[in-house]
Amino acid sequence: MAALGERSGQPPGPTPGRAPGVIDLYRSLHAAGLELAERSRAGVLVPALLVAAWFVLRTADAWDRPAAIAWAAAAVLVALVSPSAGLVLAAAIAPFPEPPVVGRLLGVTHLVIGATGLAVLVRVLARPRSMPWSPPLLLGLGVGAGTAAGVVLTFRTFDRAYAQAALDNWLAGVGAGIVVLAAVAWIARGGDRRPLVAAVASATLAGWLTLLDHASPALGGSLLGWLIAPKDFGFRISGVIPSPNALASMLVGPTALLVAAAVLGPRAARRWRAAAAVAVLPLVACLLLTFSRAALLALFVLAVVLAWRVRRALAVGLLAAGLVLGVLLLPEYIETRARYVPEGRVAPGQVLVASDVHRLRAWGAATAMFLDRPLTGHGFRSYRRVGDVYGDPILNSPHNEWLRFFAEEGAVVGVLGLAWGLLTFAWLLRRPGWLGAGLAAAFAGWAITATFNNPLLFVQVSSIAFTLAGTGLGLPAPPGVVAADAATPEDAPVSS
Repeated sequence: MAALGERSGQPPGPTPGRAPGVIDLYRSLHAAGLELAERSRAGVLVPALLVAAWFVLRTADAWDRPAAIAWAAAAVLVALVSPSAGLVLAAAIAPFPEPPVVGRLLGVTHLVIGATGLAVLVRVLARPRSMPWSPPLLLGLGVGAGTAAGVVLTFRTFDRAYAQAALDNWLAGVGAGIVVLAAVAWIARGGDRRPLVAAVASATLAGWLTLLDHASPALGGSLLGWLIAPKDFGFRISGVIPSPNALASMLVGPTALLVAAAVLGPRAARRWRAAAAVAVLPLVACLLLTFSRAALLALFVLAVVLAWRVRRALAVGLLAAGLVLGVLLLPEYIETRARYVPEGRVAPGQVLVASDVHRLRAWGAATAMFLDRPLTGHGFRSYRRVGDVYGDPILNSPHNEWLRFFAEEGAVVGVLGLAWGLLTFAWLLRRPGWLGAGLAAAFAGWAITATFNNPLLFVQVSSIAFTLAGTGLGLPAPPGVVAADAATPEDAPVSS
């Protein structure tokens, strides 16, 4: 892996063409120190110690404002020195609820993400070619810039208090997510997968704890109760996030990656494949217990993507069989969902539940908002304020992130958003091996949940989902791979 000093464009020795001086000495020492931090165990040990301190402080109920600020200051310093370590920290703590430290919404996770983004920005400005520029990444940055412009429009349209709340929402959700996407891509370009490992591990742990709390609520009343968000959805599981749908959005990515590793992993790594198969079972249970139909669709897409890597005819057959089976089992699923989810009840002979009616009404209102102001939209988070004017007096968001782009930021950002989603999936799908299949299915799963809900409002979701997507956009192609769909040993059918 290249040293961080090399990545930032700072030469480790004197500038060619002149005699070395004191500045060159300092540059050399700085580059050597960063290289040592990146290549030594300190690059792993320091984030591990900070995560342990965060866990102890939270568990001991000592996480007051001074302690949070002190921890955040240390984490920010680590992120500025080593962006990889910063994103490992952010990914490790992101899935779990945290109190705000700055304003109404921003916690230490946001501060670490912001410091990491700043560190990467400085290095990219010094060496623009160090960023693995790709069409999906450029489109993602365009979405971030477009939604930021939507915040400016909100300040011009609504009162300052509401506009400030919209800005907080942008920083905590979309802004933080796009920073993670770009920073992870920059870090992964040299083959660094530490943020990816941290994201999958922490989200998997969050899924296990969520299932444990769902099975035995005693966890919520113990010293570890801070790990569980205080909100009750009855039989629907939520756990670490106060929303079953947001939980599904967070877990679909790690689930896809672990299933891909178990099914398509290298033949020689049987122990790792077995471990992945065991680790993913609680996550699949969590996805089913959210009673989120988007989660079911994401699991189906995962199966089709994996089948495509084994044999394309198998994938086509699975797709056809799945569609037929879905139609046949729909009545039974509706009855089961109605038994456990109060809002899932439907009238005899109907297939739309109350939440479906509200969602369709919200989609109609978002469409009307767009048609009223197709060029600029109404401003970021404007749906919450004007949705009732366009026919939705109940929901405060359109429950569709792709439609939200059109309604709140206009046609340009809406088209950018759709192009970003489609091209990112296609780009990840071209990556060979089990990792490419898992990352493509992970992003597809997130995109499906974004079609029916609002995952961009949750940094707990974005930190995980965009770490996976950014890794896929940044990692170099494996040696010897010429074509995007070239066959590899990992792509072949495997047996246990």
